[in-house]
Amino acid sequence: MNLKTEWISIVYNPVAGGGGSLHKIKELVRLLEKNGIQVKLFSTQKGDQPLLEQDLRNISKSGKIIVAGGDGSLNKLVNQVYRHFGNKLFEWEFAVFPIGSGNDWASAYGFSPKLETWVTTFIRGRKVLAPLVELKVKNSEKNYKILAINSVGAGVTGEIMKRLHKGRSKSPSKAAYLASTLISFYHYKYPKFTISIDEHTRKLKMLTANLGLNRTTGGGMGLFPQNKIDSGLGLTIVDKPKLTAIPSLLWQLYFGNISKAKKTVECLKPNRIEIHSEVGQYMEIDGEMHFFISYSAQLHANRLRIFGIRKR
Repeated sequence: MNLKTEWISIVYNPVAGGGGSLHKIKELVRLLEKNGIQVKLFSTQKGDQPLLEQDLRNISKSGKIIVAGGDGSLNKLVNQVYRHFGNKLFEWEFAVFPIGSGNDWASAYGFSPKLETWVTTFIRGRKVLAPLVELKVKNSEKNYKILAINSVGAGVTGEIMKRLHKGRSKSPSKAAYLASTLISFYHYKYPKFTISIDEHTRKLKMLTANLGLNRTTGGGMGLFPQNKIDSGLGLTIVDKPKLTAIPSLLWQLYFGNISKAKKTVECLKPNRIEIHSEVGQYMEIDGEMHFFISYSAQLHANRLRIFGIRKR
């Protein structure tokens, strides 16, 4: 991969991982330029439009982007490019320098959080095509389409996002995620959902239903043991457990194999799912909070171009 004949955009999220990562970004720029790679730096802003219009146009001239952030940072940029440029998104190339709170997607594709290792791998790395989830979301205010790069969650996962969203600026760490998970598990009200999985429909009061393209979500929770890289959608449904079973479920998520809890957990490989709620609920898309009454999800027909990853 010849990176010395063109320039690359670095889009960084100044608050990713709680902020304080600007020194890492400057060192990343220094190491890339030391290796003869021309770099232009762009900072994101809050909201669903992370880049200013002028910055987005400038980046489009390169078409090669390093996102310095987490799963949410990559998700927001991918969707902004998709809204502005449509299917030209799939002609651009993306890499990630993981400095976010949850770096599950970056970890799945072998992007190291260590600067020197990351740069060495990036320069020698290869290109792959990464799958995307295409979502159609409905709520009381609007209907919209959005792409997901790693995971989508409803049920208690949405409640965890709501709690994290309130306190993210103060404590966005993995410890905060685990604390929010514990609190949400014990206070969750179990609303009714209707789930259609490949045209088979059922109603249930579930703890959570999560879609994933890789094995982990939430900063390392092994919610999708049925997944391998590029193996399609994974769907994990956790039925309402006994309160005494929650600690065991959490242990399996982080250190074991959650699919072994067969009385409570289903790990499936669907082509398409649709979820309806009797009342509006919060949901998670790549670590970001959304609100829905219903949504459908399936693999997108196109794939995201990824560059600078290690050989697998």
